[in-house]
Amino acid sequence: MGVLYAPMIQADLDDIVRQFDVQWGYGKDHDMSMLVSRRCVLRYLKATTSATVARLNGRFLGVTFIRVPGQPVIFPEASKELAEVDELLNSTTVGRDVLAEAVRDRDIETDMERRCRIDEQSDPELELFLVSSDARGKGVGGQLWSRAMALFRRFGAHEFFLHTDTDCDMGFYEGHGLERVAQWLRAEHPDTGSSFGFGTADMYIFAGDPAKVIDTVKR
Repeated sequence: MGVLYAPMIQADLDDIVRQFDVQWGYGKDHDMSMLVSRRCVLRYLKATTSATVARLNGRFLGVTFIRVPGQPVIFPEASKELAEVDELLNSTTVGRDVLAEAVRDRDIETDMERRCRIDEQSDPELELFLVSSDARGKGVGGQLWSRAMALFRRFGAHEFFLHTDTDCDMGFYEGHGLERVAQWLRAEHPDTGSSFGFGTADMYIFAGDPAKVIDTVKR
Protein backbone atom coordinates (compact mmCIF):
# COMPACT_ATOMS: atom_id res chain seq x y z
CA MET A 1 0.00 0.00 0.00
CA GLY A 2 1.28 3.46 -0.90
CA VAL A 3 1.14 6.75 0.97
CA LEU A 4 -2.39 7.68 2.01
CA TYR A 5 -3.58 11.30 2.04
CA ALA A 6 -6.65 12.02 4.13
CA PRO A 7 -8.36 14.88 5.96
CA MET A 8 -6.95 15.42 9.43
CA ILE A 9 -8.87 13.95 12.37
CA GLN A 10 -8.50 14.73 16.07
CA ALA A 11 -6.40 11.60 16.62
CA ASP A 12 -3.72 13.00 14.30
CA LEU A 13 -2.94 15.93 16.58
CA ASP A 14 -0.43 14.21 18.86
CA ASP A 15 1.58 12.88 15.91
CA ILE A 16 1.68 16.35 14.37
CA VAL A 17 2.86 17.89 17.65
CA ARG A 18 5.56 15.25 18.07
CA GLN A 19 6.89 15.80 14.56
CA PHE A 20 6.74 19.56 14.98
CA ASP A 21 8.83 19.20 18.12
CA VAL A 22 11.36 16.98 16.35
CA GLN A 23 11.91 19.61 13.68
CA TRP A 24 11.43 22.87 15.57
CA GLY A 25 11.43 22.04 19.27
CA TYR A 26 12.79 24.64 21.66
CA GLY A 27 15.19 24.16 24.54
CA LYS A 28 16.51 21.16 26.44
CA ASP A 29 13.48 20.69 28.69
CA HIS A 30 11.50 18.02 26.82
CA ASP A 31 8.20 18.59 28.62
CA MET A 32 8.36 22.35 28.10
CA SER A 33 9.43 21.90 24.49
CA MET A 34 6.47 19.61 23.80
CA LEU A 35 4.10 22.08 25.43
CA VAL A 36 5.47 24.92 23.31
CA SER A 37 5.23 22.78 20.18
CA ARG A 38 1.62 21.96 21.03
CA ARG A 39 0.90 25.64 21.42
CA CYS A 40 2.41 26.40 18.02
CA VAL A 41 0.39 23.68 16.29
CA LEU A 42 -2.83 24.71 18.03
CA ARG A 43 -2.31 28.35 17.07
CA TYR A 44 -2.19 27.31 13.43
CA LEU A 45 -4.99 24.78 13.80
CA LYS A 46 -7.49 27.16 15.37
CA ALA A 47 -7.69 29.10 12.09
CA THR A 48 -7.39 26.11 9.75
CA THR A 49 -10.22 25.38 7.33
CA SER A 50 -8.65 22.32 5.68
CA ALA A 51 -5.88 19.93 6.75
CA THR A 52 -4.40 16.97 4.88
CA VAL A 53 -2.35 14.26 6.60
CA ALA A 54 0.01 11.84 4.85
CA ARG A 55 0.61 8.38 6.31
CA LEU A 56 2.36 5.21 5.16
CA ASN A 57 1.26 2.00 6.88
CA GLY A 58 -0.09 4.15 9.70
CA ARG A 59 3.15 6.11 10.17
CA PHE A 60 2.80 9.90 10.10
CA LEU A 61 4.72 11.49 7.22
CA GLY A 62 3.42 15.02 6.88
CA VAL A 63 0.58 17.53 7.02
CA THR A 64 -0.65 20.81 5.59
CA PHE A 65 -2.91 23.30 7.35
CA ILE A 66 -4.76 25.73 5.08
CA ARG A 67 -6.85 28.76 5.95
CA VAL A 68 -9.35 30.08 3.41
CA PRO A 69 -11.25 33.17 4.62
CA GLY A 70 -15.00 32.63 4.71
CA GLN A 71 -14.75 28.86 5.20
CA PRO A 72 -15.55 27.23 8.57
CA VAL A 73 -12.66 26.13 10.76
CA ILE A 74 -12.38 22.36 11.04
CA PHE A 75 -11.44 22.18 14.72
CA PRO A 76 -13.25 24.95 16.63
CA GLU A 77 -12.22 23.26 19.89
CA ALA A 78 -8.58 24.16 19.13
CA SER A 79 -9.13 27.66 20.52
CA LYS A 80 -10.19 26.25 23.89
CA GLU A 81 -7.23 23.86 24.02
CA LEU A 82 -4.87 26.69 23.08
CA ALA A 83 -6.18 28.73 25.99
CA GLU A 84 -5.57 25.76 28.30
CA VAL A 85 -1.97 25.43 27.07
CA ASP A 86 -1.41 29.15 27.62
CA GLU A 87 -2.74 28.76 31.16
CA LEU A 88 -0.21 25.98 31.80
CA LEU A 89 2.60 28.10 30.39
CA ASN A 90 1.57 31.03 32.54
CA SER A 91 1.83 28.87 35.66
CA THR A 92 5.66 28.82 35.55
CA THR A 93 8.32 31.50 35.19
CA VAL A 94 9.92 29.83 32.17
CA GLY A 95 6.51 29.26 30.62
CA ARG A 96 5.60 32.92 31.00
CA ASP A 97 8.84 33.94 29.31
CA VAL A 98 8.24 31.51 26.46
CA LEU A 99 4.67 32.73 25.99
CA ALA A 100 5.80 36.36 25.98
CA GLU A 101 8.35 35.56 23.28
CA ALA A 102 5.77 33.68 21.20
CA VAL A 103 3.31 36.58 21.43
CA ARG A 104 6.06 39.03 20.54
CA ASP A 105 6.98 37.06 17.43
CA ARG A 106 3.34 36.89 16.39
CA ASP A 107 3.11 40.68 16.73
CA ILE A 108 6.15 40.96 14.46
CA GLU A 109 4.47 38.69 11.89
CA THR A 110 1.31 40.80 11.99
CA ASP A 111 3.35 43.95 11.39
CA MET A 112 5.10 42.24 8.46
CA GLU A 113 1.71 41.42 6.94
CA ARG A 114 0.61 45.02 7.28
CA ARG A 115 3.77 46.35 5.64
CA CYS A 116 3.42 44.10 2.59
CA ARG A 117 -0.35 44.63 2.36
CA ILE A 118 -1.24 41.05 3.24
CA ASP A 119 -4.81 40.95 4.56
CA GLU A 120 -5.64 38.01 6.85
CA GLN A 121 -9.33 38.73 6.39
CA SER A 122 -9.27 38.10 2.64
CA ASP A 123 -5.99 36.39 1.68
CA PRO A 124 -5.70 32.58 1.96
CA GLU A 125 -2.76 31.24 3.94
CA LEU A 126 -0.73 28.07 4.16
CA GLU A 127 -0.64 27.91 7.95
CA LEU A 128 1.59 24.84 8.33
CA PHE A 129 3.60 22.68 5.93
CA LEU A 130 5.29 19.89 7.87
CA VAL A 131 7.06 16.88 6.35
CA SER A 132 8.83 14.17 8.33
CA SER A 133 12.37 13.11 7.44
CA ASP A 134 10.87 9.59 7.11
CA ALA A 135 9.07 10.87 4.00
CA ARG A 136 12.27 11.60 2.11
CA GLY A 137 12.25 10.18 -1.41
CA LYS A 138 8.55 9.29 -1.31
CA GLY A 139 7.22 12.44 -2.99
CA VAL A 140 5.18 13.35 0.09
CA GLY A 141 6.21 17.00 0.19
CA GLY A 142 5.37 17.49 -3.46
CA GLN A 143 2.01 15.76 -3.13
CA LEU A 144 1.00 17.72 -0.04
CA TRP A 145 2.06 20.93 -1.76
CA SER A 146 0.18 20.04 -4.96
CA ARG A 147 -2.98 19.23 -3.03
CA ALA A 148 -2.75 22.51 -1.14
CA MET A 149 -2.39 24.49 -4.37
CA ALA A 150 -5.33 22.63 -5.90
CA LEU A 151 -7.46 23.49 -2.89
CA PHE A 152 -6.57 27.17 -3.11
CA ARG A 153 -7.51 27.12 -6.79
CA ARG A 154 -10.79 25.39 -6.04
CA PHE A 155 -11.75 28.30 -3.81
CA GLY A 156 -10.81 30.81 -6.49
CA ALA A 157 -7.68 32.13 -4.81
CA HIS A 158 -5.41 34.19 -7.06
CA GLU A 159 -2.80 34.62 -4.34
CA PHE A 160 -1.91 32.98 -1.06
CA PHE A 161 0.82 33.61 1.47
CA LEU A 162 2.83 31.81 4.12
CA HIS A 163 5.13 32.70 6.99
CA THR A 164 8.51 31.02 7.24
CA ASP A 165 11.95 31.57 8.71
CA THR A 166 15.57 30.48 8.42
CA ASP A 167 14.82 27.30 10.38
CA CYS A 168 12.80 26.11 7.36
CA ASP A 169 13.65 25.16 3.78
CA MET A 170 13.07 28.51 2.11
CA GLY A 171 14.67 27.22 -1.07
CA PHE A 172 11.61 25.01 -1.55
CA TYR A 173 9.34 28.06 -1.76
CA GLU A 174 11.71 30.02 -3.99
CA GLY A 175 12.11 26.98 -6.23
CA HIS A 176 8.36 26.75 -6.62
CA GLY A 177 7.99 30.31 -7.83
CA LEU A 178 6.91 32.15 -4.70
CA GLU A 179 7.99 35.74 -4.15
CA ARG A 180 9.57 36.93 -0.92
CA VAL A 181 7.34 39.91 -0.07
CA ALA A 182 8.51 40.74 3.46
CA GLN A 183 11.44 40.03 5.73
CA TRP A 184 12.45 40.74 9.33
CA LEU A 185 16.12 40.21 10.14
CA ARG A 186 17.24 39.50 13.71
CA ALA A 187 20.57 41.25 13.16
CA GLU A 188 18.65 44.49 12.72
CA HIS A 189 16.80 43.96 16.01
CA PRO A 190 19.36 42.98 18.66
CA ASP A 191 16.87 43.79 21.41
CA THR A 192 14.78 40.71 20.52
CA GLY A 193 16.90 38.04 22.16
CA SER A 194 15.51 34.78 23.45
CA SER A 195 15.71 32.83 26.66
CA PHE A 196 14.23 29.62 25.28
CA GLY A 197 14.64 29.45 21.53
CA PHE A 198 12.25 31.96 20.05
CA GLY A 199 13.91 34.97 18.55
CA THR A 200 16.82 33.17 16.86
CA ALA A 201 15.67 33.09 13.21
CA ASP A 202 15.06 35.66 10.50
CA MET A 203 11.41 35.73 9.44
CA TYR A 204 9.90 36.01 5.97
CA ILE A 205 6.59 36.11 4.12
CA PHE A 206 6.30 34.42 0.74
CA ALA A 207 3.33 34.84 -1.62
CA GLY A 208 2.29 33.45 -4.96
CA ASP A 209 -0.48 32.54 -7.37
CA PRO A 210 -1.49 28.88 -6.81
CA ALA A 211 -2.45 28.54 -10.47
CA LYS A 212 1.17 29.23 -11.45
CA VAL A 213 2.91 27.57 -8.51
CA ILE A 214 1.20 24.21 -8.96
CA ASP A 215 2.84 23.72 -12.38
CA THR A 216 6.30 23.77 -10.82
CA VAL A 217 5.67 20.82 -8.49
CA LYS A 218 7.96 17.86 -9.14
CA ARG A 219 5.93 14.68 -9.36
